[in-house]
Amino acid sequence: MINSKTITMTTMAMMSVLALISCQVAEITEPVQDKDFPTGAVVTLTSDESVSTRTQWNGYTIHWSQGDAVSMTCCRNGEWGTVMYESEPLAMTSAFAGFKVPTDLKPGEEGPFTFHAVSPSSAVAADFSAAPVCTVTVPVRQTPSANSYDKAADLMTGYSQQEYASLPDKSVPMLWDRHVAHAEIAIKSLSLSDGETLKTVTLSVDEGLAIAGDFSYDMEKSELTATDNVTNSVVLDVSSLSVDATGTLKVWTAFMPCRVSSLTVTVETTAGTYTRVISDCHLDFLVNRRNTLEIRMSGMQVYPTVIAHRGCWFKNDIPEHSLAAVRMAKRFGYKAVEIDVRTTSDNVMMVLHDQTLQRTMRNASDYSELTEDVAVADLTYEQVRSGYVMASDNPEYREPMRTLEEILTECRKYGLKAMMHTSTWAAYRMAHEILGDGNWMAFHSKTTALDYARTLSQNIPLFYSVGESTSLDEIKTLFAGWGGPCGVSTMTTTQLTADYNSSLTSDGYLVQASVFDVPSEWQATHDGVTHHLTNFVVMPDQKMLTMDVARGSGIALSSGQSISRGWATMEYGATVLKIRFTGALTVKVNGSAYTMSGDGSQEEVVGRRFHAVAPSFSIEATEDTDIEYYEVYVKQPDILMPDDDQTGDAVSGEVSYQQSKYYMSASDDLNGKITGSNSGMKVMLMDSKYYAVNEKVLSVSFEADKPIAKGESSDDSNVVTMTWKSDDAGISPKVGRSINPGEYGLLCLPGEYQGTFTVKTDRYTYQFQKAVTLAAGQTTTVTLDFASPLVQPKRKVGILGDSISTFEGTMCNSDYKSFYPGSDPNVTENPSVAVSSQERTWWWMLINNHMENGVLDVNSSFSGSRIASYTSTTVSGASMSAGFVDRAYDFIDPDIIIIHGGTNDSNRDQGLGDYDWEQAVDQSDKHWYYRNAYIQLIKRLQTRYEGVQIIIIVGDYLKEDYASSTVAVAEHFGLPYVSFQGVTVDKCVSSHPTYPAFQMMAQTIYETCKDYLP
Repeated sequence: MINSKTITMTTMAMMSVLALISCQVAEITEPVQDKDFPTGAVVTLTSDESVSTRTQWNGYTIHWSQGDAVSMTCCRNGEWGTVMYESEPLAMTSAFAGFKVPTDLKPGEEGPFTFHAVSPSSAVAADFSAAPVCTVTVPVRQTPSANSYDKAADLMTGYSQQEYASLPDKSVPMLWDRHVAHAEIAIKSLSLSDGETLKTVTLSVDEGLAIAGDFSYDMEKSELTATDNVTNSVVLDVSSLSVDATGTLKVWTAFMPCRVSSLTVTVETTAGTYTRVISDCHLDFLVNRRNTLEIRMSGMQVYPTVIAHRGCWFKNDIPEHSLAAVRMAKRFGYKAVEIDVRTTSDNVMMVLHDQTLQRTMRNASDYSELTEDVAVADLTYEQVRSGYVMASDNPEYREPMRTLEEILTECRKYGLKAMMHTSTWAAYRMAHEILGDGNWMAFHSKTTALDYARTLSQNIPLFYSVGESTSLDEIKTLFAGWGGPCGVSTMTTTQLTADYNSSLTSDGYLVQASVFDVPSEWQATHDGVTHHLTNFVVMPDQKMLTMDVARGSGIALSSGQSISRGWATMEYGATVLKIRFTGALTVKVNGSAYTMSGDGSQEEVVGRRFHAVAPSFSIEATEDTDIEYYEVYVKQPDILMPDDDQTGDAVSGEVSYQQSKYYMSASDDLNGKITGSNSGMKVMLMDSKYYAVNEKVLSVSFEADKPIAKGESSDDSNVVTMTWKSDDAGISPKVGRSINPGEYGLLCLPGEYQGTFTVKTDRYTYQFQKAVTLAAGQTTTVTLDFASPLVQPKRKVGILGDSISTFEGTMCNSDYKSFYPGSDPNVTENPSVAVSSQERTWWWMLINNHMENGVLDVNSSFSGSRIASYTSTTVSGASMSAGFVDRAYDFIDPDIIIIHGGTNDSNRDQGLGDYDWEQAVDQSDKHWYYRNAYIQLIKRLQTRYEGVQIIIIVGDYLKEDYASSTVAVAEHFGLPYVSFQGVTVDKCVSSHPTYPAFQMMAQTIYETCKDYLP
């Protein structure tokens, strides 16, 4: 969507608050053009007396504005009309609105009538043939003003409070319901260079959330449901706005209410794209509240825009300038592909770098090598097309040479820009016609070619290929004459120094490193280029599937010390390393070495794509070095999906490559669809352990080694995808056990396939490699076991405990008192058995030494705390509720929560109470007794963290009544538990285990619950 340099930060603080605000009055619009209205009776709609204004925010109001209009329909004697009537626009801004709606009805017509309306009128589709259901839209692209949101996004529906026996001649009071949340966003610390202006702000939330697009509104039921045409993003046109003197951009938006756990904010300017990625946030955007969001974007690293040189090709595999190379560029998240153009003897534009065929093509008849050079210009199109195929060890990729039209059309299909490297003016015209203004670039050493490209558009970037002999003054004079976005490109690695780059970028110009090799491509990134034209570079912001992450922080390496890790061989992928450090290092990524020195002021980035490689990295200190942080991402290509803006809805033919799921059963998915020319694939989603059980399955894709789907108006597709679309929020397919697996039924073409399944759940993305044979007219069952995907995602483990689980500095709240290490006498008396570091706690050893795929979410442990609620005085003198039940909402995003408590309840003879299994969540009178508090705790955790796996530890220090009560709670809720009753657990003081005892506990917990602990 955004095609320029990108800045990503993952460590900055973010604040989200709900604020009470003053009245917000939308700006006055331009007068509405005269239009034809029906000439029948006029119905006047007003706000109901109890809600007289357009909206309220905690008592503060927004007025109706001049130019506002609504659309109205009516139900007459139980029969719905199929016409939407549009009101005349309001003549003035006011807290009260009287919308005059011309109709084709007759004054005094018999009813009874009820009236229904949508505001604004632009939000509702004209087609009301499916009455009482209409399509309403929250626009994806919005244009906010300096102090308000885009009114076109402020979706409301209204209805009359009473029936009218006849068509009323007096005003009809309406009750209005708002459907969107408003957000005021302050984007801070934006440092724009001179001449750099704003273009867009894009907000993207969790995948699967529908915050904008088309929705179905049932007027009879007052129900709003998402259609297939929805998105998790909104794009705000901020070209008329500016950054204030403090570096802050304030912007408004409106979208569907949602709870957000990940957020990406992207600011596009005339010089670049600045992106803030917050992967772990917890934001509620609510209706009728002003949701205020503050994003700080200071100290950010600029990531260059990366353009796939001749597409995303791999030696002896995917050929350069092939359709497959375009598709793979999309899957690797490249923003654009570079295109070279040659012309046949009969003037057909073909895509090829060399003038001749010998290097990249083979004879089509027998795949033999060409024994002599054959120039494209000496052949007709028919000779080129029928006589030769692209060279590849994989027969699947032996395509004919492609025309420019084919490659550009493929780029358009997948939302890729094209960098046109040619002096053929007709090629520029074709790119402009097929891709549209702003969706292509021109790149050449001839100024005459770039002169012509600029006549077609002032919006496309021009890249001038220069050498060291071309002076900066000469370049800037040329760019000033061209106007619009301009930049240099060079293959000379020594030319692009930091000073050279800065002298251009500070004036708003672009700098492209052209096909730099190792390690020069890293140096170019370090020195501030804005673009890479590359055969291998991958930047962190490229959209791919993250399969695993290795990370660390606060690490001191002595000279010669190193950190390293490797992974299993992958067919296609990328390894991306980010690191900030002070010192000197040798970094290796997939075997390629980079010598770096750093002062801690800049993040260094190395990213490389690969084919049939075992990804790896190593970081070795060549002098004493302090590493602030490092992150290494192992990624696989994303699922291939056409760009929504370019292709529209998939048209189902024999087999659509995009399918929608509305039923729980795979048999229902396929019912009535199997014919003699297609096949069904019943995908069973189960977990032989309990790692992914109850995760909601959002989509299932199968990427095969050959076409498996074909639509009537689409090309063959190697990928078939089914997405859960049911409007019933109460149900969804889930990963189950072998006796109750989730099911997806995919329609496919018959054949034998090798391929990769990609399953997206509400928690993670999983991949499985399978061989599948599909017989015509039959359904084949394929079982995916989530206990053994290609890569098991890291599960986040939350700890809820008392002093036994504390360690100073590791708890989520600094006011939570700790026992270890300060109260452990062995720290000084017997260090070998002391719990002197967090690495010696039971929970750290469980997560890091026993689990293969575990990370800590939050440690909410409090010395002296009980399961039941009670008040504790903290070290700072303030009182706080310290019970386990009071701390249930401390966690961030847990997959697993382990509860180790009850010792203090038992020691202090806390009342047991009864087993009130039916108590409501957050029922305040259920906190004070052990049994009811434990039940309340489980209910709170299961409600707040849907699908979380809870494991209960029954400590050795619990008296029998408390131990048996704990087991009863675990068994009632079907939760796994580990009992240390009767087990000898060595102690340092009272109930507090020693380091060896913690080792035993960690091993026992893992061995007992390993089916829940990946």
